[in-house]
Amino acid sequence: MRAEVVVDGIPFGEGPVWCPAGPGPWGEGTLVVTSVAEGSLHRVWPEQHRHERIADTGGGANGAALAADGSILVTQNGGFDFAATGLFDRPPPYRPSAPGLQLASPEGEVRYLVDEGLHAPNDLVVAHDGTVLFTDPGPFPPPSRRSAG
Repeated sequence: MRAEVVVDGIPFGEGPVWCPAGPGPWGEGTLVVTSVAEGSLHRVWPEQHRHERIADTGGGANGAALAADGSILVTQNGGFDFAATGLFDRPPPYRPSAPGLQLASPEGEVRYLVDEGLHAPNDLVVAHDGTVLFTDPGPFPPPSRRSAG
């Protein structure tokens, strides 16, 4: 197996969604990926080794999936302060957002479907019947447990 970098410049990329060629807003055979660090969505043309930013989600856009209407579902983890991690020489600005589930239109408009009661939504998938399933890990670091005595 051979790995190939097709594009640079999407910090902490996640949630790749393959959008096959055909009808619909993404019908050119492209990828849509999230940037956890920038809180954004990017469209990638692998054959052309290029990408463009298509939506600003704020916070930390994590997982992504194609919705039936051609929009992109995004799990929003709320954001991280990457300045404290040492992962970047020049970390992106910290722009916290409400943890939740977002919907990004092909035109770049982003709205929340759920924005209350969640910790840090991460990965997601859309089942064949349209049900959206996603993970929502608890706080990190986890709260300390009380000693049994």
